[in-house]
Amino acid sequence: METSHPKEDRPRRRHWEWLLLLLALLLSFACVFLATWFSLTPWPERVKASMLAGDGANYKRSGEEDVAFGSVDPGVGAEAATDVARLRLTPSAAGRGTPAGIALLPPTPVPSITPTPPLAAVTSIPGPTVASPTPTHGPTLAPSPTPTSASVPTPTATERPTPTEEVPIPTATASSTSLPPTDTPTAVPPPTDTPQPTDTPHAHPPTHTPAPPTDTPVPPTDTPVPPTATDTPTPTDVPTPVVLAIRPQVALLGSSVPVTITGNNFESGAGLQADLDGTALLNVTWISATMLTADVPSSLLSGIYTLAVTNPGPTNPTGSLANAFRVFTYTLASPPTCSGNVGNCGDAAGAPDRNYANIIDTTGVITFDFGSPGITNGPGYDLVFYERDNPPGIQLDFITIEVSSDGSTWTTLFNWDGIPGGVVGTNIDSYATDGNGELYNEPIQANDLYPGIPGGPNTGIAMDVGVVPGGPFQYVRLTRPPGGIPESAEVDAIVRLN
Repeated sequence: METSHPKEDRPRRRHWEWLLLLLALLLSFACVFLATWFSLTPWPERVKASMLAGDGANYKRSGEEDVAFGSVDPGVGAEAATDVARLRLTPSAAGRGTPAGIALLPPTPVPSITPTPPLAAVTSIPGPTVASPTPTHGPTLAPSPTPTSASVPTPTATERPTPTEEVPIPTATASSTSLPPTDTPTAVPPPTDTPQPTDTPHAHPPTHTPAPPTDTPVPPTDTPVPPTATDTPTPTDVPTPVVLAIRPQVALLGSSVPVTITGNNFESGAGLQADLDGTALLNVTWISATMLTADVPSSLLSGIYTLAVTNPGPTNPTGSLANAFRVFTYTLASPPTCSGNVGNCGDAAGAPDRNYANIIDTTGVITFDFGSPGITNGPGYDLVFYERDNPPGIQLDFITIEVSSDGSTWTTLFNWDGIPGGVVGTNIDSYATDGNGELYNEPIQANDLYPGIPGGPNTGIAMDVGVVPGGPFQYVRLTRPPGGIPESAEVDAIVRLN
């Protein structure tokens, strides 16, 4: 039974809630109605006012005396004319609503039928030129050297201010004098040179047409441009090679010799070539910009050749070195004769073969006879002396080589004795003039020496007989100068080239 009471009270609560809501709404409507009534109901003390044409105005409260006002002051009309002029001002094109400066209205002569004294000057209005309207009725507004003003009679005159001064609008003293009727309009010709307003309002809407959207996709302009003339390879793009030397400088007739070419500006590539007077070298290999290697073919004939190197490229620039390489053959002398302290004299005969004779001391002498006409001064070197090989070259002993045409008068051609001088016109001159000088057992590299037999070691010292007077020379004599250590000088062979 106790659980049923809340269910019975619930509808009663809802009824009370609705009654309270309706009561609140009625009170709200009552408040709004009373507020509206009080705001619209006038106060008991009312002001009676009347305004009749040509009559005065009377404002008073009940129980007070009448309050009368006189006629409208002429200054009010002047203010009205000034307001009209201000309302008709046209902003300049420099900026709408912002006067560009003070512009005085141009004077326009106004013939008047009834001359009337001018009204006090109206303050000049800053801004652009204003066109003076032509009145049809009422008081005439005649232009003057100052901005346009209405010409109406007034009992009091105000001093005219200068055009450049900002003068307040004149205020006339109230007076009971009534304005005379001006039913006859003053004839005022229309202005002739009055500039027309530039921003006169128009009834039609603005004619400005919005520009079409400019966000139209533009096609890409990254069209590939063909290369110009400056992009075309020129002959200067591939340098001309400079050939400085080839080592070794000689090959025995019928021999294939590996050589090393040195220089500058060597370029790698399939077009790299080297040749000896048109005969191509074999296996030309680029090592660096300053070095190439190649093989001299065995087909070359005896002679002196110009070496040329050609770089790959559009113009195949070529560099050359004259008298760079020699293919030679030699002639042997008759078996030598020996005197003094000489060992194995017969081993000095024939071609270089690693069999050598020994000049043991300064008493030993080996003499070669090349017959008639003997050794002549020809192209390049003219004879070759072969030392004992000591890989990778030789160790040059002290040795003196002399030549003679008749076997009785001898001229020193080569003298390696540790004393500067006596070595000129040979393939080892640089070793005699370096910082070491003519050393005993001086090492000389194989690439700077002449070969003796096909495939044999390079141990030959070549000499030019043209550096000494006389010739041709039939005889060659070898001796050992003093100095050095007490050991013999080895002689493998001596041959004639020219």
